[in-house]
Amino acid sequence: MLQQNADVLDNATENELKATEAAIQATLAKSQRALPAVGSCHNCFEPVGAGERFCDEFCRDDYDHRAQRRQANAR
Repeated sequence: MLQQNADVLDNATENELKATEAAIQATLAKSQRALPAVGSCHNCFEPVGAGERFCDEFCRDDYDHRAQRRQANAR
């Protein structure tokens, strides 16, 4: 009986992880389509490597936050 419960929980956890990973990948794909790689950070305009859009996670997060605020204020 305990093994059956563990299997059900393991399956639920695995399904949740798959769904989370799919959501993360969809969000990344969407953000990468929306912003072209232009050779500089979209937030601070510092040079970045080929194919990069931001210089670090802080600039990415700041850009995303400001974009969300702009969208919310446009309503």
